[in-house]
Amino acid sequence: SYQFYYNTTGIAPDEFTTPTGTATGSSVYMNTLVPGTTYYFWVRSDCGIQSSEWSAQEEFTTAVENDLCEDAIAVVCGGTYNGDNTNATQQTIPGAPGTPGRGLWYVFTGNGGDVTFSLCNSAFFDSRINVLTGTCGSLTNVANNDDECSLMSEVTVSTVSGTEYYIYASNYSAATSGAPFVLDVSCGGFWTGNTGNDWSDAGNWSDNSVPGIGDNAVIPSAPSGGNFPTVLTGSESVNELVMQSGASLNILDGAALTTAGDVTNNGTINVANDASFVQQAGSGLSGSGIFNVTKNGSGVYDYWSSPVV
Repeated sequence: SYQFYYNTTGIAPDEFTTPTGTATGSSVYMNTLVPGTTYYFWVRSDCGIQSSEWSAQEEFTTAVENDLCEDAIAVVCGGTYNGDNTNATQQTIPGAPGTPGRGLWYVFTGNGGDVTFSLCNSAFFDSRINVLTGTCGSLTNVANNDDECSLMSEVTVSTVSGTEYYIYASNYSAATSGAPFVLDVSCGGFWTGNTGNDWSDAGNWSDNSVPGIGDNAVIPSAPSGGNFPTVLTGSESVNELVMQSGASLNILDGAALTTAGDVTNNGTINVANDASFVQQAGSGLSGSGIFNVTKNGSGVYDYWSSPVV
């Protein structure tokens, strides 16, 4: 039989070192190794009463967990993911400008809103980022970036609900060294309903920030928190509003919601008697959803004007 010993420091064992394990054949299975790590190992014969000297040092590096498209790590809105492509392999990326270097794969399921994938919070990383759709082995490049923030990369994609987006975070080129990096995923204006139904509660939005006039708002078919939004009081303003199929939005008496951009309504928008929903001039309205507008009559005479856009 054989005894083996390995570590990540490269410090050689001696006659007093306790072996990592024993093998009776010419190979051994080890399932506790860390991905993307270099290991050093030694082997010696175990003759029962005595053992041979340790062999000369050998080394190997384990594969990075998400080195291949098929092993892409799933990412979500508001997530921060630490990566290190030092030991990743260089791959050909369809439609990518230039030749990206070694990279790691991530995958995001589209929510119908704008999603930003950023490497800008990395300590230092001369990077490229590519976003692709399709299936591994048959991908189409839909967005890419090189130097959005100094030498680091950031890209925003208008996603389609349910579509998978593969993100390849890599070195700028094969000539640049790999390094630790940080991938941030932000989905400004995506409703989660995690704390309740109050539109003005930042905890109900994916990035813990209530969207404003410069932000788009997306109300999904199935919010992760199970609650659909209600504008309870005051005035709220967004750029574009997207209501996915089955989504609902309530605007209560005394409250108002204004959109500066397009409205896509495939859900239901309920506007109370003393509430306002205002879409500014020049913007578009599309979708097959429903607007329910309540108007309580005075019992005498009421004048109903045409909707004002």
